[in-house]
Parts: sequence; C-alpha cells; structure tokens
Amino acid sequence: MKRRGFTLVEILIVMAIVMVLAVIAVMILNPAGLLDKGKDARRKKDLERIRQAFEEYYNDKGCYPPAAVLSQLANPDNCGSYVVFSPWLKPWPCDPDGQPYYLSEDEASSCARWFKVLTNLKNENDNDVPDGWYVPGNFGVERWSPDEVNYGKSSTNVNWFEPVRDEECRVDICLVETSRSGPVCNYSSGCNSVRDGGCYLGVCKPKCLVSCCGDGCN
Repeated sequence: MKRRGFTLVEILIVMAIVMVLAVIAVMILNPAGLLDKGKDARRKKDLERIRQAFEEYYNDKGCYPPAAVLSQLANPDNCGSYVVFSPWLKPWPCDPDGQPYYLSEDEASSCARWFKVLTNLKNENDNDVPDGWYVPGNFGVERWSPDEVNYGKSSTNVNWFEPVRDEECRVDICLVETSRSGPVCNYSSGCNSVRDGGCYLGVCKPKCLVSCCGDGCN
C-alpha cells in the first residue's frame, strides 16, 4: 500500500496549533513576571542583609553609618565591592538592575540613631507593599515618592514607610484637634482616623500631623 505524505495544508494546520500552544504557554508561565519575582526576592534578601550589617556596625561603633559612609555605599562604582563596607558586609549588594539601593539616615545628628534602606519591588501587588501605597497622599518616604520606593528595612526605632518626624513628634501621646478655628488639642487614648483637622503625635503642630495614631495603627 502506497503511503501518503503530509499535505501543505496539514503542515500549516499543525504549525498554527503549535504556535497557539506556544503563545498560551508563554501567557501562563509569564517568564518576564517570573524573572521580576526572582529579582524581588533578591531585593528583599539584600535589604535584610544590609539591615543586619548596619545593626552590627551600631554594636561596634555606637552609631549607625554616617553620611560619609552612606555616600560611598550609594556610589554605583562600589557595587560588589569587598572593601567598601568590610568587615560588616562583603560584597556590598546593589539592586539586580545594577543601581545602589536607596539609603537614608539621621543626618541631624553627629551620631546617626536611625537608618532606612529602600527599594522598588517590580511586583506592585507584593504582600509586603503596604496597603494603599499608591493612593496619592497616603505615603511619602523622605525625598522619595511611592513610585520610586515601595519596600524597605529600617532600624527598629523608625518605620521605613513613614518620614522620620521631628523629635517633638516622637512622644508617644496621641492628640486630636477639637476645633477648626485654632490649634486646640485634647489628649486622646486613640485617634484612628483624621477628624476635625487631624491627629497629632506629641504636640499639636503641623509637623506632627499624622493620618493615624494610637490603637490600631502600625
């Protein structure tokens, strides 16, 4: 019996099916998304290593790294350096995209008492990105906008996702403004939402205004 070969039409149909399956596989696997998740995992690991190294530095020096040291750590030329922050952390890690991580510290003091190390996760829906992060006015970290950073680590005396406030505002007393006509504040056991002008930490001054303080706030 004479065997029949594939016709051109049959070959084209098979090729079309293979191409459709390939497209479906790419959509399901999303290799770009998987790559971003891998980079985000590295970012989280790097920031935790930096946090630990800064705490070790504090244990040795009695202060966190000063501005001069942070300036060196923020230099792209020092990415991967075994010297720049030796012996506390080597090599010095940078973002998988090749740029240094964002660093912030207590510039108001000759002996830094807090620090932050920040990055931007590619997966904006990552569980470690604070809820409402991209809502305008909800967050702001020193000189960086929510579009520039969305994840970080810090010393235990500050929150990485909030601007560090003036010393007057670090008093653990929550105040609520009771009059729109002037800065009249009463002591309150809790102030879980902005009411009649706002909630304040420590003193009733604009610099101490917060969106939430007291029970139920992070």
